[in-house]
Amino acid sequence: MVSKINLSKRISEIRHQRSSNVIALVNGHAVKLARRFGKPDWTRNDQEDEVFISFVGQQRIQLRDETIELNEGELVVIPKGVEYRPVPMGHAELLTI
Repeated sequence: MVSKINLSKRISEIRHQRSSNVIALVNGHAVKLARRFGKPDWTRNDQEDEVFISFVGQQRIQLRDETIELNEGELVVIPKGVEYRPVPMGHAELLTI
C-alpha cells in the first residue's frame, strides 16, 4: 500500500533534542525526522553514509576539519566513518536517511 506522510504533524510529535522518529524504510534504510536544538555530542555512522536534508531553519554540520553551513532546502552527505556534530542555529528540523 502506498501512503503519504505529513512531515509537519510527525515533527510536532518529537519532544527531545536528540530524538528522531523513523517515518519510513526505503530499501532497508531508515528515513528519519529530527528536531534539533542545543549542542549535541559528536557521532559517526560506521556502517553507511548519512544524508541530512534541512527543511526548517539552519544548522552547521561540524566535522573535525571543517564546518558545513546547511540552510533550508539544502542537503549534505556525510560519508561513513566521518565524525560529525549537527549544531542547529536556533530551531532546526531535518530529514535524515
